[in-house]
Amino acid sequence: MRDFPEKNLNYPVLIKNKSNSGSGFYLIYKEKEYLITAKHVLFDKNNNLLSDSIQLISYFGEDKCSLRTNLEINKNTFFSKDYDIAFVLIASLEKISEGKFNSIFEKTIKNEGVNTSNIVALPEEAIKKYENSLVGNEVFVMGFPVSIGNPKDNQINYEKPLLKKGIVAGKNDIKRTIIIDSAIHFGNSGGLVIEVEKVMGGTNHSGIGIISEYVPFIDILESKKYGYNNVSIENSGYSVVVPIDTIEKLIKDATEPFQIKSK
Repeated sequence: MRDFPEKNLNYPVLIKNKSNSGSGFYLIYKEKEYLITAKHVLFDKNNNLLSDSIQLISYFGEDKCSLRTNLEINKNTFFSKDYDIAFVLIASLEKISEGKFNSIFEKTIKNEGVNTSNIVALPEEAIKKYENSLVGNEVFVMGFPVSIGNPKDNQINYEKPLLKKGIVAGKNDIKRTIIIDSAIHFGNSGGLVIEVEKVMGGTNHSGIGIISEYVPFIDILESKKYGYNNVSIENSGYSVVVPIDTIEKLIKDATEPFQIKSK
């Protein structure tokens, strides 16, 4: 029996634009489907879009699911001014029967031969808020670390997701972020973090947030004789996670005014 549910392996989404790539996942929230990722995957430091369109690659088992979408700020694409998070509206859900929905894609979406029922999104009931995340619990990081390995050696398939394991190492209540004991690399940004919790009768796997950045180890060597400093910055093995309820708040704050106007 697999320790990590097979359906969870289909959550990661590779986000590709003209110049770089990052990770993300689809989230179902209030009968809408969103792409969730880190802000810096889609925007530069001046809040300008890095690209006006992106390709989204995910999987259903071994079947590749590919979408393309145009990005329009404050129309289908939104970002937080305070946190490293952004989202793109992908589709609205139309109920077919109990527990079954049909995705009605936004006009900005180009479906590249994808069976919409094969697109796997994290359901709202499978998310876990910051306050409920438990230090010491096991976590899985899901994403596309495209900066590792040697492409010439074909060690990994850069379009297939990789998992990394760690624990909830701590919580920063000042910034309201989660610290995990798991080293991440370029390409992991925006990737979903799943927390594992043992409960009576089984195990819960819940989305707790997205990867924002790694925590650096900074080593400063000072030469008093020659008067210069040598600064070395390395990956400490700890990473920062933006919690899922911060993403919820961004979606609510960004979309509520438009819902009110439409009435």
